[in-house]
Amino acid sequence: MSFLNGVWRMLGAEDEHEHETMLEYPGEASAVKSYEPETEAERIISMPEVENATLFVVRPALDDHGGSNFSLKQYAAYLMTRQAMVLDVNELAAKNMDEARRVVDYLCGVVAAVDGTVWEVTRNIFIFAPSTVALAGDKLRQIEVS
Repeated sequence: MSFLNGVWRMLGAEDEHEHETMLEYPGEASAVKSYEPETEAERIISMPEVENATLFVVRPALDDHGGSNFSLKQYAAYLMTRQAMVLDVNELAAKNMDEARRVVDYLCGVVAAVDGTVWEVTRNIFIFAPSTVALAGDKLRQIEVS
């Protein structure tokens, strides 16, 4: 057998176990924990509870006599209670562009107070979102509020 071992060594295929040495360290030997599969209860991950959220869609407008059919206090209340809101001022802007700008500016101030964000969807449609709501999309443009 020593002849074959010599041939194997020449070819570089010597037995790997010949070079292994067992080292012993003084002191207590620690037990290695064996692998135990997780139980069903250990695999359950608790999810945080999410409140029911409502997305309000509002379309303020002026009637034929110039009176408003909307309440900025109500719109502000939606945002102050951390609810998201879509604001469509197309109809209002068609009759009075300055009034439409005032509505958007006022609600931008409310959103800034609750640390939220404003996103422009189209020219006269905006999304007002509190900090608890994340938005993503290709056609959205965030408006800076401070």
